[in-house]
Amino acid sequence: MNKFLRFSVLAILAIVCNASFAQTVIWQEDWSTATKDQTPTDVKANYTFDNGGGTTKIYNEALLVAKNKGSFTANIVLNGASGDMTLRFKTNKTIEITSGTAGVTLGELTKNGNDREITISVPSGTATLSLTFTSTTSSNARLDDI
Repeated sequence: MNKFLRFSVLAILAIVCNASFAQTVIWQEDWSTATKDQTPTDVKANYTFDNGGGTTKIYNEALLVAKNKGSFTANIVLNGASGDMTLRFKTNKTIEITSGTAGVTLGELTKNGNDREITISVPSGTATLSLTFTSTTSSNARLDDI
């Protein structure tokens, strides 16, 4: 009986620990529903874009963000989520991230090859998070696996 009780307690602890480390995905995009030359707005209504110095469009299963200040904006419904959130994505060039949502703060962007990660702090009560990805170089930037 004593061994069974210990095993039960360990099993319950394992379940609780796994649940506490689970991630809730609020938004993801890999452009798999898009076709070549579509714009972000063609993919989803809550996406907008600015062509800057070129053309922002789907190219080779990624979003090609136009050079010279081309941008892509996603307006993400949070469904009550708030606090510190982690945004991960891939890009081959320098991308600047900004938020047009009041009270939101962005941490420092970390880079590891083409992988990028940034912490976003969202105050409670925020209904929609607006994130803008802007190309800051004279070359088009690929944006994928958000």
